[in-house]
Amino acid sequence: MINKLFASPKPGITDDEYRAKIKYQVNFLTIVIILTVTITMLLASLQKSPASRSFLRGFSSGILGGGIGTIITSRILFHNRKYLHKSKIKATDERLQEITHRANTITFIMLLIVSYIAICWATFYWDRRAAYLYLLIVLIYLFNSGVRYILNKIL
Repeated sequence: MINKLFASPKPGITDDEYRAKIKYQVNFLTIVIILTVTITMLLASLQKSPASRSFLRGFSSGILGGGIGTIITSRILFHNRKYLHKSKIKATDERLQEITHRANTITFIMLLIVSYIAICWATFYWDRRAAYLYLLIVLIYLFNSGVRYILNKIL
């Protein structure tokens, strides 16, 4: 199951096998989105602070909006054979898989370092300044996209 969800498609896979893999991933993503939105809305209803309630409702709205966009994009992929074939070629390209692997490795190492610093800071000085370090974690994920693009141009 984990391999079906997260592993890169192997070269030589047919379009129908690729479609089945994407469909499996979309179904899993749909379940995760529904559970996440349900849990955050439940947590929002249990909060006494209006700021916490507002944050959790906004968070669940963002997850729902991003999930709907991803699901719509994948539905377009299912119905357009040309787009499906292009996506399969892109997903099975070994060079792009190597670039993605390198970018993810660099990002993971940076994420571990920043997370360690954030946890240490939060342990001693738990205030709003610690939240800025958590914001850096989000920026590192954005950095991952930039590194992937640069490595794609260089290699």
